[in-house]
Amino acid sequence: MNRRTILAISCALLFQAGSAESATIGHSDAVVREISDGRMDAIAREAVAKEHFTGVVLVMQRGRILHARGYGLASVHRANSFDTKFHVGSITKEFTATAIMQLAEQGALRLDGRINAYLPLKYRAAR
Repeated sequence: MNRRTILAISCALLFQAGSAESATIGHSDAVVREISDGRMDAIAREAVAKEHFTGVVLVMQRGRILHARGYGLASVHRANSFDTKFHVGSITKEFTATAIMQLAEQGALRLDGRINAYLPLKYRAAR
């Protein structure tokens, strides 16, 4: 996986986590706070410089937060911080499409199949 992909996945994970003051990962008493790892900070700063990345990066391994930090501007007057709230908008479409393609590769679904074949009876469209 390249750095850009890792950064995008990290950002997506953050969207699921929410804000720093209310986000809990794993246990209800574990509060997420800004943490900086030099290696991951360098990757994110390179993305800021070269690709104009702006956002928040969260990197975890085995339930342990390795890096959690904001980059770039949230608005003209405010920098991103770990507790910056974002409108997710259409960003989830890429992840949904990727998951569907992975399921198709595994043979779990057919791209030309009918949606009713994958839905429980109560959600199926009438014919």
